Amino acid sequence: MELIQYKVDKIINESHDTRTLQIEPLEGKIFSYKPGQFVMLFLKNEDGEFKESRAYSIANSPTIKTHLDITYKKAGYFTSKMHEIKKGDIVGIKGPYGKFTYDESFKDVVLLAGGVGITPFKSYLEYVADKKLPNKITLIFSNQTESDILYRKHLEELNNGKNLKVVFTLTRQEWDGLCGRIDAKCIKNVCGEDFVNKIYFICGTGEFVKAMITLLQELNVAKENIKIENFG
Repeated sequence: MELIQYKVDKIINESHDTRTLQIEPLEGKIFSYKPGQFVMLFLKNEDGEFKESRAYSIANSPTIKTHLDITYKKAGYFTSKMHEIKKGDIVGIKGPYGKFTYDESFKDVVLLAGGVGITPFKSYLEYVADKKLPNKITLIFSNQTESDILYRKHLEELNNGKNLKVVFTLTRQEWDGLCGRIDAKCIKNVCGEDFVNKIYFICGTGEFVKAMITLLQELNVAKENIKIENFG
């Protein structure tokens, strides 16, 4: 797949260690993609060549044609280099890739997100909202503290009280909202009596994904109704 050069048009600080790069192609239009797909993002080396790359979910909906949102958490060598990026810098993009995608055939889904695992789900929610679909999405978003909640204001705006429902839970801070890890009680209370028949998407660290799979299996959710994306 061809590498396309993108310019960093805007940098948004999402939290103390996480930020979003809004990037746009130097030439032409943004490629078509499905909600939840990812790209390989390349950085230039000292010789100006695109060598090193990492996979990142496209955090905005395909309905947005002006830019791609790439959100990352600073944690290691590559993301430290990304943290040096400035507005106007050039990155390389290959993609889109991946099958952890949302389409209009999913009428009632639950999204279980841990930390930066929210990124593909932001795309799902925006897609349904922008296209004014009647499809139902329930997001349960787990974080350690209130300051860790990425896109909080935007997610609250997407929470329309009808078909799009957003619920936050914190594991290391007391607050007015839900507290504790996502467990059976949380699933039943948030998702209702028909929770077992919904389709579940899970995204987060390996530990989070493993815990959520075990939980859903204990709740007798069918294997074919559990879809996962593991962020290393």
